[in-house]
Amino acid sequence: MVGRMNARERDRFRRGALACTWATVLAGASLAAACADSPPPPPVEPAAPAPSAAADSPSDSANDWLRRGEALVRLGETGNHDAFVQAREVLERCVAREPGSATCQYLLGESCEYTDDEACAARAYTAAIVEAPATAEYYAPLAETYLRFKLYTQAEQVLYEGIRRVPRELENAPAVLGLFRLLAASAQRRGDEQARVEALESGAREIGSDPELDFELGTAYANLEPPRMADAARTLRRFQQRACHDEPLPRYKEPCERAGTLLEALGDVPANVLPPAVAPRSTSEAAATPVRLPAVPNFPERPRVDGDAFTVWGASYALRSRAHRRDVVREGPDRFIAITGYVTKTNLPDAPKCAVHRPGRADPPGCPRPLPTFWLGDSKDAPPSECIRVVGWASNYAQIFEAIRAFDRHVPSQYIDGFWGVSVPDPLPMAGAKLTVRGTYDTAFALAGASRELDTEMGFLSYQSQKVLEPAAELGTLPGVTRRTPVSH
Repeated sequence: MVGRMNARERDRFRRGALACTWATVLAGASLAAACADSPPPPPVEPAAPAPSAAADSPSDSANDWLRRGEALVRLGETGNHDAFVQAREVLERCVAREPGSATCQYLLGESCEYTDDEACAARAYTAAIVEAPATAEYYAPLAETYLRFKLYTQAEQVLYEGIRRVPRELENAPAVLGLFRLLAASAQRRGDEQARVEALESGAREIGSDPELDFELGTAYANLEPPRMADAARTLRRFQQRACHDEPLPRYKEPCERAGTLLEALGDVPANVLPPAVAPRSTSEAAATPVRLPAVPNFPERPRVDGDAFTVWGASYALRSRAHRRDVVREGPDRFIAITGYVTKTNLPDAPKCAVHRPGRADPPGCPRPLPTFWLGDSKDAPPSECIRVVGWASNYAQIFEAIRAFDRHVPSQYIDGFWGVSVPDPLPMAGAKLTVRGTYDTAFALAGASRELDTEMGFLSYQSQKVLEPAAELGTLPGVTRRTPVSH
């Protein structure tokens, strides 16, 4: 019988990867930056493999295959994709010899995930939990597998089962708190801010909080309708006290700035006291009941690429995937990617009339200034939840107003936004057009003069250029502005 790794081995083997997983999934680029910028821990090199990972060996026990599989997975986590391919073959042998080995099943799940076999990953992660339901680290990867496909019901069932079963021991506290935070992220993705707050509050009361959770909970309170202003002020001030010193750590720099902006907007609000903690729930009763996990579904197969570009589904799936995130979130000269899709809507028709004027004039006081945006989907009728927001193609409506004048005069041949230096797209994006848009992609955008937003589900594409594949039925314009140029096909 193959035993699972002891606590110290699990901690050494998983801690770094888990920390970056929570930052990427829950906080997007801001809190994940430290993980992305930090080099991986030195790899533990595996013993030199035979020409084939599955070649006959004098030692053919499950323990031997497990050791080889562990070494190959560690090598894969440093960026060697071929190591995951070998690891899967090795770990399948381990499982064949000892199906009850939770460690073999768990590592097989990771190998399947990184070799793009999501159904295999879900089955293996599920088997690992069934064999060792008290192991805190096994639940999050299974829940994340379902979240990549927006299967919120299945993901939350996994998370609730982990919260119900994992013993409340000190070594499990970070992982259990992570389950609460992932539960909150799932609620936010499906648009239930109240459920998000409840999940974060439950985690804080039962396990305690850390600076990241204080920031998440504070912003969640502020985003409720109506906002819980006193609770937001309390948690954000506590976050500042814990993380925002003279020179905060790099991963806290941007959250500290956002917390300061939120607190300034909240004004002088008296902070509520923290509700009393509740006693940790007992896991002994749960341990005596069967493990309740969802049946592994048939995962949808949808195109991820369209020629040299990503589909909307393909880009957003990669954004949610730890195995493929770096395919779409890039830095340096190769930071631009292309996404092909249909413009499902644009906010040009909704531009406030007070903002539609020549550049150089100030908007009147109180005039709203939404950022010019259009949405890309894989079909013309894709709902907003299945679309990627494209920003950065115009800084304000005054720039678009002047661009329209230039387009209709055909002089100059292009119009450069006076604030951002980007070429305003011609034709302007309108619903029904099919475009390939090139730009940088991430869970957040930070453009000069624009309020920062996060979308860990579909992300933002910051515009650099476009190619029109199918024109819209009419030219884009602003309220009260008549175009002079007839549409041409």
